[in-house]
Amino acid sequence: MSPWIQLSGINKFKFNNKFIFNFVKRELFKMLIFLKKDRIVLITDFSVLL
Repeated sequence: MSPWIQLSGINKFKFNNKFIFNFVKRELFKMLIFLKKDRIVLITDFSVLL
């Protein structure tokens, strides 16, 4: 069971948001490192994020 399943109400909501945000941030960071050499792709990814 995931730890935040047992939390209730706003705490569960906050924990889920924090987890999702950290997961997305980590994946984006890995993706940016992977694409570091390709400047055009990097610029495209940043424009999509904005």
